Amino acid sequence: MSARLTSPNVIAHVFTFAEGPLAEAGSELVWDVWNRSRDLLHTTAPIGSLGLPTEPPAAGFRSGHTRSTPLAGAESTGGSAQLVLRAEHDVLALSVLLKHPDQTWIELDRLLRTVLGATASSVLGSAIVHVAEAEGLDHGAGFGGDLRELLPSASQAPDWWHRGGRLGNGLALWESSAVDDHRAHRELVVLARLGERHVLGNWTWSHDGRPEMPPLARYLMHLAKIRYQLRVWSRLPAAAELCRRADANELGETMTTMTAMRHTVDIAEANAVRALADLPLPDNGVDPVTDDRALASWFAQQLDDDIVYLTTFHEGALRRPASPAPRGGPRTVPGGERVLVVADEWFPRRGGLSAFNRYLCTALAAESAAVFCYLPMASDDERTDAASAGVTLVVAPKVPGGSEKVALMRKPALPAGIVPDVIIGHGRVTGPMAQCLTDDHFPNAARVHFVHMEPDEVEWQKLDREEDSGVRADDRCRAEVDLAEHASRTVAVGPRLAGWMERDLLARNSSAPRVHQFDPGFDSPDPVRRSPLPGDPQILVLGRMEDAEVKGVDIAACAVGQARRLAHVDGKWELLVRGANVGESLPLWTKINNWVSHPSIGVRIRPYSTEFARIAEDLRRASLVLMPSRAEGFGLVGLEAVVAGTPTLVSGESGLGLLLRSVLDRELAARVVVPVTKDLESDARTWSTMITSVLLNKQAAFDTAERVRTTMATARSWSSAVSALLVSVRDARRRGR
Repeated sequence: MSARLTSPNVIAHVFTFAEGPLAEAGSELVWDVWNRSRDLLHTTAPIGSLGLPTEPPAAGFRSGHTRSTPLAGAESTGGSAQLVLRAEHDVLALSVLLKHPDQTWIELDRLLRTVLGATASSVLGSAIVHVAEAEGLDHGAGFGGDLRELLPSASQAPDWWHRGGRLGNGLALWESSAVDDHRAHRELVVLARLGERHVLGNWTWSHDGRPEMPPLARYLMHLAKIRYQLRVWSRLPAAAELCRRADANELGETMTTMTAMRHTVDIAEANAVRALADLPLPDNGVDPVTDDRALASWFAQQLDDDIVYLTTFHEGALRRPASPAPRGGPRTVPGGERVLVVADEWFPRRGGLSAFNRYLCTALAAESAAVFCYLPMASDDERTDAASAGVTLVVAPKVPGGSEKVALMRKPALPAGIVPDVIIGHGRVTGPMAQCLTDDHFPNAARVHFVHMEPDEVEWQKLDREEDSGVRADDRCRAEVDLAEHASRTVAVGPRLAGWMERDLLARNSSAPRVHQFDPGFDSPDPVRRSPLPGDPQILVLGRMEDAEVKGVDIAACAVGQARRLAHVDGKWELLVRGANVGESLPLWTKINNWVSHPSIGVRIRPYSTEFARIAEDLRRASLVLMPSRAEGFGLVGLEAVVAGTPTLVSGESGLGLLLRSVLDRELAARVVVPVTKDLESDARTWSTMITSVLLNKQAAFDTAERVRTTMATARSWSSAVSALLVSVRDARRRGR
């Protein structure tokens, strides 16, 4: 269908300061816009019977209005343009409305921008809102392509119609500007069903003709406050840099500034939520309001981490060495934490958790912690590999007739004088052993419980097990929460697991501390910009194939077959699946060939491998890595592919997918993160389109992979991740947890 709009209007909200060093510039901005509107739009008449002055106060603006207070208002003859100036607390809000029955959004938008003039540095934030009634809005079809032709800002964000959807009361909301967390200016589209003009006006311009600020304007004002604080915070020296300077005055001033910022973010977020309290949001999780709330939550966590870090240093608890300790052994430098990590293996024979443990231990050692990894057994190769990273492997004493788990509950034989400050357990795999070691042998150590998976997501994909899936999921979820409840600090890998664990932990114990979200690093010691290799393109799927359904191998295979039919090119493609158990390669090869169902695709099955060199070679050889998991707490395989610079498609159901969406801009994230549903046919169709676009333009795909890698490496490094973790643990110890 075509998008038919009725009564297209354009609204601008400009928020500036009523007090402080930028108040004078804010006042000048208001007068400039007011005078241009009077000259260009002839806004000299009073607005109805409101009784507002038609000019801003000549004596200046007084701050401190605890409620939205109208200060001035004017309109043109016939009412095709209106201005309203309001004050609320320390903010001036200037709103401009343009409407004309014979003009389009583009024409009205052009005139409005002329009235607004250039954006000034005194602006707290601003927004342009395109509003209209739309025929067929309830059907939700066809609007993306049609509205793009009607919208001035669509070229900045070509996928804008994916970032919103239907709200309550017959309204729909999208953000049409390019997404940038620091943006001072934003652009939105609000549509209403035909005949709902009153609802549309109440929400976007004036409620029942009253001059107070409408809900959307109030919401945008409070989000502008949060983004302004984010821009200020981003210009401050990094917490680690301040600690290196060790300037007590500077530390104190910055701590005060950040504490005030944290308070402002809390208040602004609460006020923003109240502004839209009566309006249900879309349930697709990609609307502007959900994005805003995620940004506020992330920023609050960053401020919390910085404040704890600076406070701890200021109190003298944090002492970092002047230079790195030599490699080849534990870093027992003064002040460096002594960390005991309980694991079931060093080389990752059993999968991603073990690989994560190796990365974590290596990164902790690089941050000058003395790291001891407690294991049931260790080969000479494993000891050598760990020692090269500054980690000492400690083998548990055997228990006659006892299991490996029982052995890991015994007191480890650590070097003389070493008593752990921190004991780390991984989920229900080694979490119980870490708890026993803390309770029975090292009561003064802080216990850190890492969460790597959500059983409720995973167990229902394993329908081939004899036990009841619901019982198994319930038992394993309760075990995770039990271990987390009394830990000194619960740490969840990635945003998906952090959200789940925080919810369930607070449901159990409302006084439980916040879960610490741990985002693994995307940095590499030897980053290399990649280019596609010659020969037939190879598509790679990595992971233990005993969980093939969970990993979405059927989605990958069906999608590759469909993509090959879509591509219409000569030559062959290869699908390499690395992760078969011994003795299961042939049945897996048969199953995947049936899913692929295309003669020009060669299926290659390889056994699961713990050899890092072999996996690295697989990643370098691949033209594309697929991770279409139906359930994935994080997705370390996808992270490794991104770090390798290989084009990668990641499930939107994974924690990695959520993390990429939160860091990358929308356009870039859309090239990497792909939706996964419960419908194999639909998923295969969606993934096949993405696979085709990658393999038909491999160089562009490798360029995209490089942008993703460099952006993520800058935003998420192993050093910053473990530094924040250690700060969080120190805070827990300081509070006596």
